[in-house]
Amino acid sequence: MGCVTQNPTKMYRDMNFWWQWNREEKAQAPPLTNCCEHHELPPCQHKTTEISFSANKTMQLPTGCDQNDYVATKRRVFFAQQTFVGDVPSQAQVQLQARVQAQVQQQAQQQQQEQDNLNVTILHERLLHMHEKDYGKEHPLVATCLTNLAESLSQAGQYHKAIQLHKRALSIREATLGRTHPEVANSLTNIAKLCTQQGDYVNAIELHSRALKIYENIVSDDDSHFLEIALSLHNLAALLFDQQRYPEAVGLFQRALRILEPVDGASKSQ
Repeated sequence: MGCVTQNPTKMYRDMNFWWQWNREEKAQAPPLTNCCEHHELPPCQHKTTEISFSANKTMQLPTGCDQNDYVATKRRVFFAQQTFVGDVPSQAQVQLQARVQAQVQQQAQQQQQEQDNLNVTILHERLLHMHEKDYGKEHPLVATCLTNLAESLSQAGQYHKAIQLHKRALSIREATLGRTHPEVANSLTNIAKLCTQQGDYVNAIELHSRALKIYENIVSDDDSHFLEIALSLHNLAALLFDQQRYPEAVGLFQRALRILEPVDGASKSQ
């Protein structure tokens, strides 16, 4: 074949005809064993004949490798069809392709996140076993490990297991630190959040209320302490608001605002 000088449409028809003839004539040809078109083998050393099908696109076929003509010609026909006579994608097709790509990317990110959560959970489990072996099963550090593992499980959607671990951490902290310790209030808040996610609003309100009382009874000038009170007020208020207990919720929201935004530099108060 020499250099193609026809218009693109006629060129495509000629190439397609040659490809169909070549497929019928070479259908019984033996498979390639050593050709430059085979990507897993090194390039062959045959002399090549240049075959052009447009002014700017040139492909090469190895002389003597007739079995390879079918593969290379099929690629040229596909390229010519896409370049010269292919349909321009509509806006709907472009939008559909964009949505598919976004969904694939989202699924990939979700799978990566699930894998990361699994790895983190495994690490927390190992750390828990190490602390139980070194300090015993009723040590405050074990309660911290239980809390971290429960948070990892809750992110993976395993709420039931997470609640059981949080309850175990709460029991350890009450026994070793006392029922009015801030860490106890932290465990109560963690359990209340999971109860809310599972629709157990009665227990969630009770647990948030217990945590708030613990924070309020602690005497401290630390800003982080006032922040804990404000957050506890907000958690309880949001839950009451969702239950349509608006007067109680508004009162708690206002108390939280007074703590977070003191007026004219006045001291924080409840």
